[in-house]
Amino acid sequence: MFWTSRKFGPYTWALEESQMLEYVVHGLLLGSLYALTSVGLVLLFGVTKVINLAHGEIYLIGGYAAYTISSILNPYLALLSSPLVGFLTGMVVVKSLYSPVERLKIPEADKHMLFIVSTFGLSIFLQNLILLIWGSFPLRAALFLSGTLNVIGITMYQQRFLVVVFAIGTIALLFLFLFKTKAGLALRALSQDVQTTKAMGVKTDRLYALNSGIAMSLAALGGALVSPIFWLSPTAGVELTEKLFAIVILGGMGSVRGALVASLILGLVESISVFLFGQQWSLVVFFLAMSAVLLIRPTGIFGEERLV
Repeated sequence: MFWTSRKFGPYTWALEESQMLEYVVHGLLLGSLYALTSVGLVLLFGVTKVINLAHGEIYLIGGYAAYTISSILNPYLALLSSPLVGFLTGMVVVKSLYSPVERLKIPEADKHMLFIVSTFGLSIFLQNLILLIWGSFPLRAALFLSGTLNVIGITMYQQRFLVVVFAIGTIALLFLFLFKTKAGLALRALSQDVQTTKAMGVKTDRLYALNSGIAMSLAALGGALVSPIFWLSPTAGVELTEKLFAIVILGGMGSVRGALVASLILGLVESISVFLFGQQWSLVVFFLAMSAVLLIRPTGIFGEERLV
């Protein structure tokens, strides 16, 4: 273990310190992935109030699409096509699941329950679809970039650096969209007050479809980016969905900023806990860290914010 190794001398301490830095870098990678995928979950909940239990499977769809496209055509084409697959999936989900339930003349609480059951069914359907198309054997896409970089004295694989850069760039573009475009302003207004937004003549059906498409394209992009790093399997999305919900709750339901901060915190906590205690304890430490923060701030880090 990390703390007991220092007694073997300065060489061992230097080695452990170097390994520790590698795990910190890996934590940044995890944080970037969690940020990219959890922001989509926040957008979906913030506007439609839908708890999407199939978000991890959308991530897998993006990863498997990247695996297939990079095998047949070009790895970089996968980074363009996977978000498109996610976007189209989001549009279909809104038209086939959300809109029909929203039109029902039943109490809102019953609608929310139907949404949860529908996305749970979608999760199972997508798991079986993945199993049918790609099989049960774990797969991993070819590396987009195979070299290494030296960043402030830390050696980092170019593929992992690509994930961090893409995640930061994509989230920056999302903020520009939300704050600098009319569609973004309309989405923010819709998250605050649906009836007033409708009264102003905004076509909310299109906004719901756009919001769902963006949310799921972010998840699919996350899957595509890390498909050469993490193994893909039909059930891998379940654990990711659990972590994403923990992040959204920790950051504050409906807060994009909160999801970003919580993603970074829990990504680093998870990675460093693997270094200190081993892989088998990473999930335990992950949820203990979340529980500790919620004990201090029950509404989450930015619990009073909505969407932004």
